[in-house]
Amino acid sequence: MYDLSELRAQLRNFIEALGWRAVMSEHDSFPIDPDRTTVENCRRNVRENADVFVMVVGARYGSIDAVADKSITNLELVEARARGVPAYVFVNRDVLAQFRVWKANPNGDYSSVVDTPRIFEFIDSFREGGESWTFEFITAEDIVNTLRLQFAYLTQDALELRQKARGQDRLVTELEGDALMLALRRDEYWEVRLFGTVLEEELDRRAALRRDIEHRLASGTVTSVDIAEIASWAQDRLSECSRFAQSATAILNDYLPHVLADEDPIGLTAVARRLAEVWEDCARWTLRCRSIRVDKSAQRLVDLLSDANSNMLNEIWEFGHTLIPRLDEAIQSVSSGGPSNLRLTLTLTVDVDELNEEVARFGRTLLE
Repeated sequence: MYDLSELRAQLRNFIEALGWRAVMSEHDSFPIDPDRTTVENCRRNVRENADVFVMVVGARYGSIDAVADKSITNLELVEARARGVPAYVFVNRDVLAQFRVWKANPNGDYSSVVDTPRIFEFIDSFREGGESWTFEFITAEDIVNTLRLQFAYLTQDALELRQKARGQDRLVTELEGDALMLALRRDEYWEVRLFGTVLEEELDRRAALRRDIEHRLASGTVTSVDIAEIASWAQDRLSECSRFAQSATAILNDYLPHVLADEDPIGLTAVARRLAEVWEDCARWTLRCRSIRVDKSAQRLVDLLSDANSNMLNEIWEFGHTLIPRLDEAIQSVSSGGPSNLRLTLTLTVDVDELNEEVARFGRTLLE
């Protein structure tokens, strides 16, 4: 908004000349909810009002969200990806040239080019991982010319999908973004890609819960448990934790194979969403356990109990975020003459050894 103000104004003119609406935070037309923070409003507009996301990276990193420790632009890109919104990323050529120097010498002084080296880290996060195609630019005209061509491709894709979507009303209702395109096009391995795409999106929508757990926050009604009832309370909570693992196992071992065999996109979507719901139930269980108040002699027991499913949470999260990369690796291996077997394996573990020792110790303490 500062070093790119003139360029952004030219891009706005181009976009509006196409008959589209440019949603830009420096203009009064930017929809805001006064009860939300600046970051929340920016992310909400990407989530609710963006059909296309154009990101222009200059020499300034921009405002930083204190909670996520990322720039607002960074968080907007995350939101666009989660929704499957087409994202076109442009990086200033001079900044990109220095980025390559920074990669070789990250401890150098780049203050004459950028306001902080974090901008290089940001570029690295989406460029080197191949998550977003990056276009170089010098002037606004460079961006306009590229967007004009890319929007033509986008329109062609939309017309093709529109044709395929005829008679597929339920698909259009249930799916959006990348998931809808996968279900309509049905390219090779589309079933696994659809399941992985929806699972990753659904998990990412629950990223705030994951941050709460990482920062050891609690939620829910604060409840006190009498010291004499701790053992039975802990046993009930462990039974609940065990049911989460049983649900996830049934989803992957029973539910998923059926919908894969049936090539059912609605079923694949439902399975992915259900697994993400199990993750959420598990996460909320942890946050509720942390809201329990007990005598200090039982606090360690409660702390260990609340962490009992941390492995399970990490394992489901990792599974959802590595499934498609693992598929791509397997495909690459086949093209190189390697093996062609990919196992969709999720191993869930509950860490209760230390907890059991503490339960035994606590029981002995009560008897003394």
